[in-house]
Amino acid sequence: MSNNGKPEPILAWQVQLRIPVSLRLARRASKTALEKWLARAVVGAIQAMPPEFIVKSAAKIKADLKGGPGPSLVGADGRPYRM
Repeated sequence: MSNNGKPEPILAWQVQLRIPVSLRLARRASKTALEKWLARAVVGAIQAMPPEFIVKSAAKIKADLKGGPGPSLVGADGRPYRM
């Protein structure tokens, strides 16, 4: 769908993952080896995520969109701009 050349509004879904990394691995592994290990750990964490979490997140996003007056302009500190 065209938006008259303007970028399409985007909604960011943030999920925090806690993946324990041993200090021994972090210190001794090369940067490339640590990147590969972290990539595998992230994939494993996402695959282990229960489907109910995703369903509840989608329901919450839809409820937030319907409940509010819409997105407003906010500054870098998170406070709304005054016009």
